[in-house]
Amino acid sequence: MITTHTLSQSALFADLSDTQLATIMALAEEATYGQGETLFQEGAAASHLYILLSGEVRIEVQSNTSPQRLATTSLNRPGQLVGWSGFVAPHSYTAAAVCQTECRLLAIPGAALMGALEDDPAMGFIVMRRTAELISGRLRNIQHFVLKSL
Repeated sequence: MITTHTLSQSALFADLSDTQLATIMALAEEATYGQGETLFQEGAAASHLYILLSGEVRIEVQSNTSPQRLATTSLNRPGQLVGWSGFVAPHSYTAAAVCQTECRLLAIPGAALMGALEDDPAMGFIVMRRTAELISGRLRNIQHFVLKSL
């Protein structure tokens, strides 16, 4: 069973109060995906964000020069955020997410999460600050990948 303690282990939700964590848990639904399943496609409308509970998810982008998608990162630590576009405008996934192993995730509807963040501005500030930090880290990874391949 997933608890607020489990949710608090995610960098996105670390520093939230038990009451705030309970608000987010009420929105979350546990989901299991098999090896090889795609959580979402690059460019698709983004409706959910996911918190990895177990397994490994590879983030892939489509190259302009190759028919194959390129892996930009692999997420395999419990608590990692998958699909931040689910609650950040313009709500379009910027990459594909493919399960490399069987994965358990928390699926959180992005619109409902944003509503909760707007209702509690203090919680909203913490979560959006954490989101910016996570996106910044992902951009650094992509920049490193691109520069390495030149």
